[in-house]
Amino acid sequence: MKQQEYEKTWTRFDRLPGSNTFSRYTKIVPLAGETVKVMLDIFVEEVPTIKVNNFSVVEPKFLLSLYRIKHSSDRCFAVQIAHQLLQQGINPVRHPEMSNYQQFISQ
Repeated sequence: MKQQEYEKTWTRFDRLPGSNTFSRYTKIVPLAGETVKVMLDIFVEEVPTIKVNNFSVVEPKFLLSLYRIKHSSDRCFAVQIAHQLLQQGINPVRHPEMSNYQQFISQ
């Protein structure tokens, strides 16, 4: 992660016993004249996965089940969009709506 310029970020889980199963890394990147924080949450455990472009990614429904339990960013735009898509029976993986944050920015 350091080679990709990500920094380990402290979370409330870091102080818990057995906290070696979760890590958060962040990076600030410029985007269209602004700066954006990119967060990667890494859970170290067996999870259901799917293949996307030859990468194994966590099955979206399982991943979203971690929010509010293991992860506190349930207000994240991408999380909310993915929940909406799954409720409609739509797979959020690579769905164009996943990058449409306009409904949240205009509030």
